[in-house]
Amino acid sequence: MAPGPATVYLDYLTWDGTPHFRLQRPYDPDTTGPHPVMWKRAWVNGLDSGDGAFEWDHWPEPFRLVQNAGRGLLITGTREWTDYRAEALMVPHMCRAGGLAVRVQGMRRYYALRLDSSSIRLIRAFEGRDEILAEAPAGWEMGRAYRVALQVAGSGLVGTVDDTIVLEAEDPEAMFTGGGIALFVEEGRIGCEEVVVVSA
Repeated sequence: MAPGPATVYLDYLTWDGTPHFRLQRPYDPDTTGPHPVMWKRAWVNGLDSGDGAFEWDHWPEPFRLVQNAGRGLLITGTREWTDYRAEALMVPHMCRAGGLAVRVQGMRRYYALRLDSSSIRLIRAFEGRDEILAEAPAGWEMGRAYRVALQVAGSGLVGTVDDTIVLEAEDPEAMFTGGGIALFVEEGRIGCEEVVVVSA
């Protein structure tokens, strides 16, 4: 008897350890017409949502971060991620600051590489307070694309911009041992084309 068509049902899927992946829009919106945005449900939206900037899918970039006041985060990942490198191609548009966070354990607990127009900082955010672990007097220009990366291994952090190491630091208390990643923006808008996570 020849095999016929079959249906396979997947109840759940898991993995262990730090993943190796690239996140971007899974289709071309200009050629394939309207699509559901189910792929965005892998992210926890901690941004201002009054204009639905992240939920909408007609922007040219897959990730559009908009925050009217304070700092907003767009988070994915799990507490089991420990030593890894996160990278994002980001374009700042009229924002106070923005960047990339690792070992994210919520809206107020993470390490971050924060860029504004005059400085780059490695910070440890804890319960609404930012502790500066390292700082350099450089910044970014609005409207220009930057490849921002933050690597964490043990208690060490390495921040790079456009494949050049700009800051290195240690957290003497090793406060966060694991957590996901986040894109973030402060008071303005940032576009992001893709996000990459690999083992450190």
